[in-house]
Amino acid sequence: MSLIPSVQPFHAISYSIDPMLALEISRKYVAYCSVIASRYSLPSFNYPAALPIKSEGGSKRLRVGYFSSDFGNHPLSHLMGSVFGMHDRENVEVFCYALSANDGSEWRLRIQSEVEHFIDVSSMSFDMISRMINEDKIQILVNLNGYTKGARNEIFAMQPAPIQISYMGFPGTTGADYIHYLVTEEFVSPSQFNHIYSEKIVHLPHYAVQRGVQPDQIIFTDVAMKGEHIKRSSLAYLFLDTPLCNAHTTGTDVLWAGLPMVTLPLKKMATRVAGSLCLATSVGEEMIVNR
Repeated sequence: MSLIPSVQPFHAISYSIDPMLALEISRKYVAYCSVIASRYSLPSFNYPAALPIKSEGGSKRLRVGYFSSDFGNHPLSHLMGSVFGMHDRENVEVFCYALSANDGSEWRLRIQSEVEHFIDVSSMSFDMISRMINEDKIQILVNLNGYTKGARNEIFAMQPAPIQISYMGFPGTTGADYIHYLVTEEFVSPSQFNHIYSEKIVHLPHYAVQRGVQPDQIIFTDVAMKGEHIKRSSLAYLFLDTPLCNAHTTGTDVLWAGLPMVTLPLKKMATRVAGSLCLATSVGEEMIVNR
């Protein structure tokens, strides 16, 4: 087996490389995860019925498992903190499998308190977690990591659930045949789809003064806590999105704060997220440009 590429899939989606090359990089990691999974020599899993499972109370509910290392103070929880507890409990039974230990944050505590089943599996092995998921009769398992820090995609390679989905954490395809669906939101307009994006990207710090930006208008800051980060939006009149990899959670933050953005969609999913966010505001077409 060849070595996995030095360029990781998460970096590949933000580099200016051909999408097919990015896909091939992801597939190399898929092969690696499959080899690791095969070393455990697990027998084939028995899957629950496709229909919702009948509970003790007599009603049938769909069992959905969310799988992530980011249940805590992380952009994923900032975006999805309410989602896990919002499912209709008469029809859906939700399990959250946490790959990270409790960080004591409000985000972790909120998810734990709102979801029906929250299980910390951070100290468990790949095979133990896979068996647990299968024994819980999960019918749809949602991968919220993809190729991000803390991911354990080897578990998905073991296929403990009959339907496995990639969502939110990784803005692109995993390239895995054991991930059956990618949940995404894209927008396409003929002028944008057919446009050849050949414009040179200008890096602001190098040309700021020549373009009329005063030195005291450029403020370099360190990473800030969520509340402070949101407050910074009030310092600006406009948010300039980054084309090669859009602002995703940050884009949501600034729009929620009432700060308009300008975004240039390109071809990859990671370059089109901000445009989708803009359209969700109902005035998005004014914030989306093609050059």
